[in-house]
Amino acid sequence: MSDFVAILEKLIGQPARWKNAPLPPTDLAVTFADTTKAHRMLGYSPRVSIEDGLARFWEWYKARILQA
Repeated sequence: MSDFVAILEKLIGQPARWKNAPLPPTDLAVTFADTTKAHRMLGYSPRVSIEDGLARFWEWYKARILQA
């Protein structure tokens, strides 16, 4: 999560306001997410990096939500 926040801070141009709280019991402390199986079985390969995806999201958000 901190990686996402750091990317968004850079895109937005301001530091995030963090509120430390315990993880909800349904959240995982660690994940080993991997698209290898999806690639092997389905031919799936991500085409958009996290940085590009968040930049696209931020542009959408500014246009649709902040302008509303």
